[in-house]
Amino acid sequence: MRSRPEWVGKTDDERIPNWVRLRIYLRDRGRCCCCGRLILVGEAWDCDHRIALINGGGHRESNLFLILKEHHKAKTALDVAEKAKIYAVRKKHLGLKKSKRPMIGSKASGWKRKMDGTWERR
Repeated sequence: MRSRPEWVGKTDDERIPNWVRLRIYLRDRGRCCCCGRLILVGEAWDCDHRIALINGGGHRESNLFLILKEHHKAKTALDVAEKAKIYAVRKKHLGLKKSKRPMIGSKASGWKRKMDGTWERR
């Protein structure tokens, strides 16, 4: 049984308290989630979100894990790339994305072909 309930941040910007960082360190047995290496005394480490906040994850203790600072940048870059891909696909499905090279003769291209075979601007 826990002595304290699970920590949940009031906002996404709220700093993770030290007592929560200690519980996460003990829960993960001091090992980095990426490489599984034991984090030694004096090494820089962070608490990162399993499901990133930008991808819908919660700012709570159960969504946090240990990660070395050197791996944190790479994981954050992957999270941002995932969010950009999801956003681009959603935009395309909703019809909000305009083609950079529309098909010639379509209304989006700005050109119209006349019956005699000549082209003119719309």
